[in-house]
Amino acid sequence: MPLRTSAATNYHRPAHVGYGLSHVLPVITACLGAVGLAQRDAHVAPLVMVENPELHLHPAGQSAMGVFLARAAAAGAQVIIETHSDHILNGIRKAVKGVVGAPILTPEQVAIHFQLSDPKGCTPLHRLHRRQADKEVVRSGS
Repeated sequence: MPLRTSAATNYHRPAHVGYGLSHVLPVITACLGAVGLAQRDAHVAPLVMVENPELHLHPAGQSAMGVFLARAAAAGAQVIIETHSDHILNGIRKAVKGVVGAPILTPEQVAIHFQLSDPKGCTPLHRLHRRQADKEVVRSGS
């Protein structure tokens, strides 16, 4: 199946495009399948868990992936993401704020949890509250 990355480029074989594109296709497929299942049965909320969706993507692609994952969640899938990318988080924030058009999710539909090491070496789980998310920039790796 030939692929192209934009309307301005030619079609290429999957082996000749960047690894990021081939890494993203299973994520997109899983999300679309979950959304289809959720829309077919209103009593089902399929779970999609994605580890490091930012792998091998440029920052703009990472942000677009965040928006895409927000769209999947808005369409009925439960989406859990493990990421080290502030660009993924910013894409989700854009989806909530409506930067890419109308808001896709409400702030109440998004929960961001993170871990910080304490002096004893423990890494308790913390939740980032909406006021913090609006005021602070989440740094990559934090």
